[in-house]
Formats: sequence, C-alpha cells, structure tokens
Amino acid sequence: RRWTVSSAGSLDRLALEHGNHQDLEIKEGMVKVQVKAVGLNFADIFAVQGLYSATPQGKFTPGLEFSGIILNIGENVKPVDGWRPAVGDKVMGMTRFGGYTTHLVVNAAFLRPLPPTWSFDQGASFLCTALTAWYGLVTIGGLRKGHAVLLHSAAGGVGLVALEIIKAHNATAVCTIGSPEKASLLQERHGIPATAIVVRGASGAQFSAQLDTALQSLPNKQEGFDIVMDSVQGIYFQPAFDRLSRGGKHVVFGAAAMTPPGSSPNWLRLAWQWLWRPKVDPLE
Repeated sequence: RRWTVSSAGSLDRLALEHGNHQDLEIKEGMVKVQVKAVGLNFADIFAVQGLYSATPQGKFTPGLEFSGIILNIGENVKPVDGWRPAVGDKVMGMTRFGGYTTHLVVNAAFLRPLPPTWSFDQGASFLCTALTAWYGLVTIGGLRKGHAVLLHSAAGGVGLVALEIIKAHNATAVCTIGSPEKASLLQERHGIPATAIVVRGASGAQFSAQLDTALQSLPNKQEGFDIVMDSVQGIYFQPAFDRLSRGGKHVVFGAAAMTPPGSSPNWLRLAWQWLWRPKVDPLE
C-alpha cells in the first residue's frame, strides 16, 4: 500500500492505493525495506500543495524519510560507514519522494542502522531535520566556538537538533518561537535562559527591538549574529538580516510565513506575499 497524489495542488488529493510489493524490482546496489514509520515534514506538505520546486510532475508518492526492516538485498551492496546491510536489520533512511508506502526499494547508500535504543518513530523523524540543521549551521554557516546564532522556530524539529549542534560547538543561541507556550520546552530541555528566548512580535519594528534586547543579554553582549537560521522569512527576515555581524551567514531553509492555512494554496494571498517577499541588495 502507498499514499499517492494524482497531481500536486491540494492535500485533499491524497489517496491510498493497494499493490503487491513482490512486484518491486531490486536492482544492483538496492535494498527492499518493509516500512514501519515515515516522517512528516514541511517539504512534504509543500510538495503535495505544489509549492515545492522539486515536486515530481504528475502522479507521485510523497515522503522523504522512513524507518523499517530490510527484507531483501540486491547484488553488489557495499558496506556503508563500516556497516554491511543484512536481511532483518532495523534501518532508517531517506528517499527523494516515495516514502509513504509499506514497502520501498532504495539505494543502500541512503540507509543507516537504527540505533538499538531508538523506536521506528524516532528513526523516521530524525534524518531530514538533523541533516538540515547540520548542513545549515556547519557546512554553510561555518559554526565555530563562540558564535552567536539566531535560531528561528527553535522548538521545532530542525530547531531542537540545531540546539544540540550549537551546544556541541560551544556556541550561543538566541531562540525565536511563535507562541509563549513553547518557551518551557527550551528552558527545561536545553537550559535556554528566558532572556535568549524571543516570542516573535507582530511587526518588524517590534521584532527588531526584541533582537536588540536579546543580543545585549548574551554573555559577550554581541553586536550581531554570526549565523541566522531562518525557516520563517516574511516580516522577520529583514530585522535578522540587518543584525548579522560582519561576514555573518543568513541561512534560509524554509518559509513558514508563506505556508497556506488550508489544504490547498490561496494563490492570490501567495501572489501578494511573493510580490512583497524580502529582497536583499548586495550594493547596500
């Protein structure tokens, strides 16, 4: 069984199809997995609604990450980081769409063994957020000891993993959240002080003042952020961008401000948001 979308445009187009997994061909270097859990990400929703540029044309199966048990192994499957896939192994993995299914054939290079203490749910919800956080902070942002990071949506999937990475690098985070109820999670789980938690204001001017206060509360009274991890954009982009330190990196990995509130996009609303989207002039 698998969930399919006849064509991108609305969540209402999701439909459950039945098939025979015995018909799945296992080519060289591939592995068949019995899927036990799948991850749900903003990218999945954007893809189904037709707002993600990588969305396949026509009919497709959503899903970017999963966990499960190896059923069969194709020829010439090589070890991955010292691990050789075997039938019966519990694994977690990634795929470029196609994850919302009960059985999946995937390149063995995109699988990793599920840690012994992890559930299938934990494995299926880890890879996309963790790789996004690492790529944004370390690969693009060049995170180092002593850096100050502005982390949008810090209580979300990417945000929580990003906080672990920031802590491991002995850097400091200022966290933004959309509602005050999320502050306790950041304080109790990660020890983030209240002065470094910003409940995003209703205007760009209010948010600017909030960021200035948060910067002054940091141990070294930072003048700006070395990295901004931005999954929101909208009115919050420019205040954060204006507070980058010299040589700082503004990493955009989402656009929550443009997320449609319903099952399908409001194209007039999106057109307005597109026209008024943040723009950066490199000559300023």
